Amino acid sequence: MADDLDPRPDSHAPVPTPWADTAPVPVVPAPVVPTSSPAPPVDPAPAAERPATFTTAAGGLENTRGTPWQDRWATGQNASGCWLIVADGISGGTGGAYAAEAAAAVAAAALAGTDLSESAILGAVLLAGRAVRPWYAGGREGGTTLSIATITATHVIAAAIGDSPILVATNGAPLRQVTPTAPPGPLRAWLGSGYTTDPWLGSWPTATSTTVAVASDGINADALPTTSLTDLVTTALTTRRVGADDSTIVAAHAYVPPPPAQDTTW
Repeated sequence: MADDLDPRPDSHAPVPTPWADTAPVPVVPAPVVPTSSPAPPVDPAPAAERPATFTTAAGGLENTRGTPWQDRWATGQNASGCWLIVADGISGGTGGAYAAEAAAAVAAAALAGTDLSESAILGAVLLAGRAVRPWYAGGREGGTTLSIATITATHVIAAAIGDSPILVATNGAPLRQVTPTAPPGPLRAWLGSGYTTDPWLGSWPTATSTTVAVASDGINADALPTTSLTDLVTTALTTRRVGADDSTIVAAHAYVPPPPAQDTTW
C-alpha cells in the first residue's frame, strides 16, 4: 500500500530538488565609499634604515701631581655606528696605566665586529674584566675604571664600572650626566678589584642630533657646550678640576636624517 501512496513513477528514483537546475545568483559586492580621513602615517624609512653620520673628537691632559698619566681612551666606527671608551687607571704607579691600556684595547676590539647592542657592550666589559683581573686581583697592583658608550641610528647604550662619567645631549639640549654620581670616598668598584663587578647599564633613543661624551673624573662635566665637538673638548680640558687627576674626554656627534615629509591627502 505504501507504493500506491508514493506519487513518483519510480519510488526508488531520486526526487529532483527545487534548486538543482537553478542558475546561481550572482553576488554583487557593496560599493566602496571613499572617506575623507587620511591614511595613518607610515615612516617610509625607519631610523635604522636612514644613513646616520658620526664624528668624533678627543683630548687629554696629565695630572698636576707629577705621576704617570694613567688614562686611556679609544673610539671607532663600524657599519652599525660608533663607540667611545675611557679607562682611568687607579693606582699611583704604572699598574693603573697597564690596566687601563688593556681594558680600553680589549673592549674596542670586542666591539668592532658587533651590532653595538646591549649584549655587545656587556660582552666587551666582560672581556675587558677578564683581561685585567689576572694581573690586579686583590687590588694591590691597581686596576681601572671603564666607561663605554655606543651610538647607532636608533639608540645610545652606555655601560660603566667606576666613576668615569658618561654624558648625553639631544637636539641642542645641554649635556647631562647619565651615569650615577659616585659617592664620596674611595672608589668602590673597578676592573681588577678581585671579584666580578656588574656594570651600570643605560639606553636611550637616538635623536636627529645626538652628542655623547665619555670622560675621566678629572673633567668638570658641568656646562660643557654642544655647539661643536671642538668646543666641547677644548672647554672640558681648559675648565678641568683644580689640582685635577688625569683629564680625558672623548666625544661623538650622531646625525640621523629625519624621515621625508609625507603627503597625507588623498
